[in-house]
Amino acid sequence: MSKPRLEAAVRHGDQVMAYNADMDAVNIHRAMKANPKESPRKAADDYYTFIGKGDTERNRARRFCAGYDPTESNDPRKGLEWLEDNAAYLSTASPGAHLLKDRFQATTDQQNKAREDFLSTLRQEIK
Repeated sequence: MSKPRLEAAVRHGDQVMAYNADMDAVNIHRAMKANPKESPRKAADDYYTFIGKGDTERNRARRFCAGYDPTESNDPRKGLEWLEDNAAYLSTASPGAHLLKDRFQATTDQQNKAREDFLSTLRQEIK
């Protein structure tokens, strides 16, 4: 079994934040919004079945980027372009971040590096 390429992670002190979980959460949330009558469990099962076919990391990244396509044609390349242009304006704070900010406050340089590392990982998968 090969090592997943998207396991590239950003280190903040001793914490490692894997990109896969973030993309999965966004992708599953979108699936739930698209099919509100479907159970959240079915949306997650369908999603993991989809990304499990073929190149899992590429499928995950392509689905993630397609959701940001401003033309709504679900083109992962257009979504990646939009993310590259607008990522600096997106919130990267988790819902509980305000509780942790005093202890784990990332510097602007760390945030910029994390954003660029994430976009670099997406570029590798979308090409």
